[in-house]
Amino acid sequence: MRLNKQMMAEALARGFERQRIGNLFEHFKQWNIAMRTYSADWGEVWSNWLDRQVDIETEEYHRQRARAWLERRTAA
Repeated sequence: MRLNKQMMAEALARGFERQRIGNLFEHFKQWNIAMRTYSADWGEVWSNWLDRQVDIETEEYHRQRARAWLERRTAA
């Protein structure tokens, strides 16, 4: 399994930084090896992985904002 141009282009289109995509793909690859996942369409699996990553990062962003708001509110 290798990161091809199409997979790279999809990740870039979703807003991931070029330097980070390599690490993200390595994590994706190692997770699938560890889980013994097999697929006829790794491009689709990669697309789903990117969707979940966007959701995880969005959730973390909102969690940090809520935490900062609460800290400002309790400090006052």
